[in-house]
Amino acid sequence: MKEPINNFLLTLQYNGFNYKGWIKQNNQKTVQGCLEKAIEKISKTQCWTMGASKTDAGVHAKDQKVLLKLNYSPHLKTFLQGINSILPKDIFISSIKPIEDDFNIRKTSQKWYRYTINCYENKNPFTNLFEMNYGKKINCKKISKIMKTFVGEHYFLFFSNVSLKENINLVRKINKIKISKNKNKIFIDIFGKSFIRHQIRIMIAIALKVYEGKMSLEDISYNLIKKNVGNKKANYCADPNGLCLMKIWF
Repeated sequence: MKEPINNFLLTLQYNGFNYKGWIKQNNQKTVQGCLEKAIEKISKTQCWTMGASKTDAGVHAKDQKVLLKLNYSPHLKTFLQGINSILPKDIFISSIKPIEDDFNIRKTSQKWYRYTINCYENKNPFTNLFEMNYGKKINCKKISKIMKTFVGEHYFLFFSNVSLKENINLVRKINKIKISKNKNKIFIDIFGKSFIRHQIRIMIAIALKVYEGKMSLEDISYNLIKKNVGNKKANYCADPNGLCLMKIWF
């Protein structure tokens, strides 16, 4: 008799610096690969996982959501403690709960990503894995005006690392962008339902080029319109270590 499938929702936190992104790949160290290996070691059976967001290599997460399917129902507290005890120190499951069979992990209502920029002249050895080192002051009002050009629904082929052959929806909606500052650090908070590969990092890189006077606001607006883009791509992409998935809503 076939065992029933039990579904669970995990909340996962990780420092992505040592990983080639979230999604499992052959012969590469990934967050999903390490997670499944730890789960199968504890459960002594195969598992299946799917993340709500496919974070890139070097990108971090404080609130990655993961659908886990098992062919048995474990004691959740003991199960969670066991997995965390053998996961690498830079990955941690903060919660696990049963979920309905028809739950769709990819049907998110909103994601919040934060990009952190260090404006101090020198790198901080205790935080440089989690921020871009820009090395000079940034005017919050000016960068905020630039970033808000992206708010709304646009065609993001130019601001992505995907090709037309991949058959991916390239129209995405940015709900809100918020800029804040704390001492020598600038935080760029971006809210939207979904994002394309490298989209946020390219947006940040282009915004900094506009800030530096090497591009214009008109360049951003022009390349957000489908008929103007063609197969062109941006030549800039901000460092992955400054980006963190902060929260996911369903």
